[in-house]
Amino acid sequence: MVSVDPDKLKLIMDRLDENDKEIKRLTAAASKAGLAHYDDANRGDLESKVFFRTYGGKVIAAWQRIKDVVQKDAFSKAWIEDQTTRLFFTDGTEVEVPDLAFVNSYVLLPALVKAKTQLANGQWVYKVQAEDGVEYDFDTRFLN
Repeated sequence: MVSVDPDKLKLIMDRLDENDKEIKRLTAAASKAGLAHYDDANRGDLESKVFFRTYGGKVIAAWQRIKDVVQKDAFSKAWIEDQTTRLFFTDGTEVEVPDLAFVNSYVLLPALVKAKTQLANGQWVYKVQAEDGVEYDFDTRFLN
């Protein structure tokens, strides 16, 4: 056990109380914008959370609209859409699906951004880690 002189302990406690009051005073007087600027400059890098898509249990690396026909029916005057999307999966397979099926059936899964790389064409590629620990590389156009 360490023994501390009661007078020195009281002096230390008084200094802590004074510092606490001064911090409260300065914080109350500070501008919120200034505090936010300081916090942003001193928080360091935070891991970004993004979402990637899966369809039918497979991770989608990219997609491409391959058919996009929109026309007005001459008799009913209703708009008719015939849209097809090609999905490219991370396992190298691809499938063509009606756009409506894709839009209504994909599942978003969260991931943490581990690295960012800018390609020569200006596009960014993110290396992300899914919740199950698997890492994927995605063009930012295919992330939320």
